[in-house]
Amino acid sequence: MDQPNEEHTEQGILKTVEAAGDVTVERALVGVVNGRDVTITQAGAGPIAAQGDVNIQQGGCGPVLVGRDLTIRQGGCGPAMVRGSLSIEQGGTQSVLVAGPATIGRGAFVGLVASPARIGRDFIISRIARKA
Repeated sequence: MDQPNEEHTEQGILKTVEAAGDVTVERALVGVVNGRDVTITQAGAGPIAAQGDVNIQQGGCGPVLVGRDLTIRQGGCGPAMVRGSLSIEQGGTQSVLVAGPATIGRGAFVGLVASPARIGRDFIISRIARKA
């Protein structure tokens, strides 16, 4: 297993990326990703398990287990369980179970959000705009 302070950047087509440190997937297709903080940029991945944050920028993945926060910008993922907060803009996901606050911005979609904390203002505005 790799050292926790190492960062792994992967490109191409891979079966699995597993690291004790941070994982960055850029312009690649990866089957399974497991790491501390995971960043997906212009890439696709299967299931992701992260002890820390997951950031998806112009990419997508399968189901996600997140130890801290999930941020999606112009991307999407399958069902997610998030221990921290959720923030989505111009992207989407299926059902999400969030322990912290959830902010669903403009151009975003979530099938179902379950969160004990408040749901962000952008979520209410976007829901009203769709009905009009």
